[in-house]
Amino acid sequence: MLAWIAALSIATYSAPPAEGWTYRVRLTFDGDLPLLGGQRGKAEVRLALRSEPVEASEALAARIEPEAFEILFNGEPLPLTLEDARPYLPPTTLRYSGSGKVLSNDAPELAVPVRIPGLHPKRLPETVLLPIELPQGDLVRGARWRYDKPLGEATAAFEARAVSVVGERLSIDLRVTQDSAAFEDEALQVVPTESEAAARASTRLTGSGRATFDRSRGAVTSFTLKGSAVTTVEPLRGGRPSKRRLRFEYDVRLEAGSKAR
Repeated sequence: MLAWIAALSIATYSAPPAEGWTYRVRLTFDGDLPLLGGQRGKAEVRLALRSEPVEASEALAARIEPEAFEILFNGEPLPLTLEDARPYLPPTTLRYSGSGKVLSNDAPELAVPVRIPGLHPKRLPETVLLPIELPQGDLVRGARWRYDKPLGEATAAFEARAVSVVGERLSIDLRVTQDSAAFEDEALQVVPTESEAAARASTRLTGSGRATFDRSRGAVTSFTLKGSAVTTVEPLRGGRPSKRRLRFEYDVRLEAGSKAR
């Protein structure tokens, strides 16, 4: 009896089932965007990502690729299609542990020209499929733990707390902080070296959210994260520092029709 109760309190990820899973993703960025030399507005990216199981030894594995893509700026659709997005979101295979720790990601290292805090195409499949890392052992109401995980192009520090355990569903509150820096040219595009740069951009990102983990699926079925990023831009060749402020929101949902494992 005690062993059965203990088993119910342990949460682990699984690979997607044979029929796969579909995730609906909405990413919103509102404020100072480093686009077209600097624009203030609201960008919204809407995606459907399909995940399917991949055979792997000594690990879980899944293949993820986009099924639908749309981007809006200030509420108006931009003329970008799924085919335009595929070079930045190619089919990606993730290998990961039962706790959700990513062991490998075979997405290419793309040189993305603009830097949006909390977003990078290589890391997006990780954030969708494995948005949280789970602790070892029992997971009961009130449990707290910490972990580091990429969010966008830089590593972020997460604090997690299990706020409810109802049947197979665990609700987990999250807090996140991240510090990152990059060199930018005069068009606000990221450049690799200081000699090519016009400024150094240092960003502090903070946010909070909630994830719902379904033990019967071995998956996070919903994930939201909201917050803000403040970027201090320091010119390298004279001039006064300036700040960019951006609000962000992640909303990820596993489609209700996706079956349990």
